[in-house]
Amino acid sequence: MMDELLTTTQVAALCGVSPRAVREWLKAGKLRGVQLAAPHPWQRRWLVERSELEAALAEGRVQAAPADLAEVEAALAD
Repeated sequence: MMDELLTTTQVAALCGVSPRAVREWLKAGKLRGVQLAAPHPWQRRWLVERSELEAALAEGRVQAAPADLAEVEAALAD
């Protein structure tokens, strides 16, 4: 069964960072996701599996804003 897929905006909201920071994590390989094809490069969107976000946070590959860490863990537990 496939995990819930999250957009860069959703990941950013959960981690307390900007969507641009999430895209930079994806491009740098710190977070794994799938880039959807689009007619123009600026229209491409990324999707990240919830389990990948959980693993990246647990392994320290990406970090949530310190004040929001408890909220992120609670949201991911749902």
